[in-house]
Amino acid sequence: MVPPTVLREYKGQMVSLQLWVQNIRLLKEVNEKKIPLPTTLAMVRQFDRQKVFDDLVGNLDENATNLAFDPLWNVVKIDHSRCFTSMGTMPFEVGDSKGVLRIDREFLDSLRALDKPTLQREIGPYVEAGAIDAVLLRRDAIVKGFDKLIQQKGAAQVILPS
Repeated sequence: MVPPTVLREYKGQMVSLQLWVQNIRLLKEVNEKKIPLPTTLAMVRQFDRQKVFDDLVGNLDENATNLAFDPLWNVVKIDHSRCFTSMGTMPFEVGDSKGVLRIDREFLDSLRALDKPTLQREIGPYVEAGAIDAVLLRRDAIVKGFDKLIQQKGAAQVILPS
């Protein structure tokens, strides 16, 4: 959902360079124009994943101008300039009135497998002190929340079909 991004030096500073996605519509525009969103399983999966992803990375700036759709209604996440902080809390939690009630097995398994050495290698040099531990705390809370939901409602109600 996040366009490919690479690290590059520009005018003596390290910056991120991100693929520009053509012909996107911001969620804000979709809402304002009352454009109906697809209700497919693929769209449900994307919405649930993006919410969990924003919680995982601690995105403090999730809003209708940072979520977009390409012409095929694929979710495109933009502007993650306010994430990967050392704050351990999340904007919402799994299973609450605003939270996510479903997840696909592949994503849940990926969350379970996420570990400190991987985060250290991939983002360690670019985030503030304590950010990796905070990601892992948020990951633990997300996984625990889904495990609790599975226990309460059963896997068939929580795990999205493939």
